[in-house]
Amino acid sequence: MAMRKIALAYVLLSVPAAAEPITVSVEFNRPPYEQSWGTLFKLKSPDGRFVCAAGFVNAVQTRYQTNANDLEFWCRDTSKPLVLSWEKLPKPHPKLSQAYIANYAGTLVDATSYQAWTEDGWKPLGSILPDFENGSTLFWQRFGGGTFLHMKSGICDGRSLSAGGRHLGAFPKDAPPTYVFAAGDRLVAAMNDTIATSTLEDRPDCELIPFATTASNAGRSYGGIAMGEDVVIGGSSREGNAPLYILSKDGAKTVHHDQTTPRIANEHYTYTFFANELLVGLYPSGGVAAISPDGGYRYTETYAPPLEDDWKAPDGMLYREMQAAVVSYGTLFGGLYPWGEVTRFDTYGETSTRDRLVSHPARTGRLPYITESHAIMQHFPKHTEAAWAQRVPTIAVFDGRVCSSIGSMRGAIYDPSRQGFMTADQAADYGSVFCARLEHQLLYSGELPERGTFTFTIGDNLTVALDGRVIASTLSPIDASTLLSDATPTFGTGSYGPGRSLR
Repeated sequence: MAMRKIALAYVLLSVPAAAEPITVSVEFNRPPYEQSWGTLFKLKSPDGRFVCAAGFVNAVQTRYQTNANDLEFWCRDTSKPLVLSWEKLPKPHPKLSQAYIANYAGTLVDATSYQAWTEDGWKPLGSILPDFENGSTLFWQRFGGGTFLHMKSGICDGRSLSAGGRHLGAFPKDAPPTYVFAAGDRLVAAMNDTIATSTLEDRPDCELIPFATTASNAGRSYGGIAMGEDVVIGGSSREGNAPLYILSKDGAKTVHHDQTTPRIANEHYTYTFFANELLVGLYPSGGVAAISPDGGYRYTETYAPPLEDDWKAPDGMLYREMQAAVVSYGTLFGGLYPWGEVTRFDTYGETSTRDRLVSHPARTGRLPYITESHAIMQHFPKHTEAAWAQRVPTIAVFDGRVCSSIGSMRGAIYDPSRQGFMTADQAADYGSVFCARLEHQLLYSGELPERGTFTFTIGDNLTVALDGRVIASTLSPIDASTLLSDATPTFGTGSYGPGRSLR
């Protein structure tokens, strides 16, 4: 399976006289929107301590495309530990107990409450982004501008699939999809325990899409992503490890997890590229499946190594879930269940850190509030022991910050008459959004032309210009001429994954 390299018609590194800024220019061709566009360049000081880099942030997390090839540019001293301070935003909705956030055209949105974050607080999503006025059941995939793949509410009982004004047909009443992905001229869908494919073409709203089954007994799917011209999508199983599927135009390859180890992959939750591999976040191990460009597979817990107080079953099975993952700022961020933790793997120091978003209850045992939940289950059978486990289902990157959401299991709602073991303030942590500032970082989430020239400037400001017009800038005084005067840039390879182009 071929992985495309980024097309760099020319690359210029300009190092003027002392105290002058440094510029890097890159000519580009815009890849297909379904692709992860990857790394543009990396500039490292001779001693390796100071790094500037640019690339595209792209991730699918629990069905949502949380960043859709947003252009990121950053500089930092990678010899120093990355310390983040997470601050809680006002809650999107007072009754919300599970938030799913995304960066939509530069705006922080919560897909559960249909709210958008503004300088004046949370506002109805449709009032800020008119594309959402008619609503949608899910916005699985985005193609730039206001185009996104979603199920249209109010048409054919919400079974009609649409993208950017195009009507793509409908799903049967007895086969609602759990995930749909468009790649080139293909539709890939998970529905009724199958992975199926069809052609991507216009159809009347209620005309059924003619799917052909690619994989049976696949369970539910929580996402997928393009890898070159192929699509990688994971299934689920309650009994053992569920496989991954690599779908090419010529057929499907099934990737099985090691069945000799304890269960590691009942479910696949998140997809993002890191260096030269596609990472897929797993439950119940909290590790990742790493898929190489040639379809090779390895399982690793390197990016979120188990701690001594991580619960482990007698057979060695962990009880964790890597539900979110995204590469930004030279760091692989992950969302780890059940203690509401954001993991951080620094790609330069190769160190792993965890930040717990909330401080209650004390971190012990298998699950938060498991004893109290067991007591409630005796009287309310639908209440599960994991009801108040702490998920981090989505992490999204924005201009100058990274944000994480946290939620209860299955959106359990706080009722003080039942959950007297928890205060209202503690319950309010569930369904909240936490953000941390990223120094010397900017992100551009606007539309890009088919081709053009980026110019990245490092000096009193970090700036990105597109064909001579500044599209993003932040005050970020850096003595670039001293730190990077003898730096040697590399292009098309880096933490965002391989650079790609149309050719």
